[in-house]
Amino acid sequence: MNRVNLEGMRWKRFGHVRRAGGEEDSVKPTAAERRCGEMRLPGKKPRVAHRNWLYQGFLKLREDILHYDSGARTNWLTVESTPAAVCVLAVSSNGCVLIRREYRHSVGEFVTGLPGGKVELGEDVLEAAAREMREETGLVFEKWGVLGESWPLPGIFNQKTVFVTAENLVEECAMLLEVGEVIAGIEFKSCNDLLELATLHGEPVDGQLLAGLSLIRLHRKVDTTQHPIVRFGHKNAYNTSGSTSRGLEQHGSCCLPKKGTRGALKA
Repeated sequence: MNRVNLEGMRWKRFGHVRRAGGEEDSVKPTAAERRCGEMRLPGKKPRVAHRNWLYQGFLKLREDILHYDSGARTNWLTVESTPAAVCVLAVSSNGCVLIRREYRHSVGEFVTGLPGGKVELGEDVLEAAAREMREETGLVFEKWGVLGESWPLPGIFNQKTVFVTAENLVEECAMLLEVGEVIAGIEFKSCNDLLELATLHGEPVDGQLLAGLSLIRLHRKVDTTQHPIVRFGHKNAYNTSGSTSRGLEQHGSCCLPKKGTRGALKA
């Protein structure tokens, strides 16, 4: 399989071109790019005419019959679970991230990813993250914060993922794995090494891991006094029914290593 030449690639960012080496050239968008940037479409949500539950168990499968303003109709399948799940980016003192290799039967492979799991209804996101870390890795961390969120499969899955950071490893305890959880290994790796797993070595990597690494890299570029991170211990600062923005505006401070210090995450 051919690999993309990342060294020579030019990245567009906010009206600039950013090369792999870090320098930027100011460029103007093309006429086609300007037209795309000015597109406004009259998007409107369809009406749910009928809902039918096809399966209800650990996951739920529903079928909606959607009616559009154009008169078109379609059947839409959605997988439902709890409203939120957590992925934990545990950062070591030298800036490495904790990963695990877990067997994923749906793809028949051991996949490299982040510890995490679903947030139970009524459970605080950060409490859920600490619980999942204890159960899946046997590790207890002292310092926690919310990094961001995303919907990994919004076309078919209702669950959003909240990315949480953990620092200051203080204790080791016994793992409490559920039936079906098969772990082949747990270790700390640098961000660059993890990105190379997917881009250069072609190893099976969970997309949530790549999304979490991207959030870490982006977070180091923003002013954390304007965008602080929610701290663990503020009860219900972030829960399954709350919004990230409200929590970020009111509580905490950045919990990642500062740029330029020893142990800082590599950009």
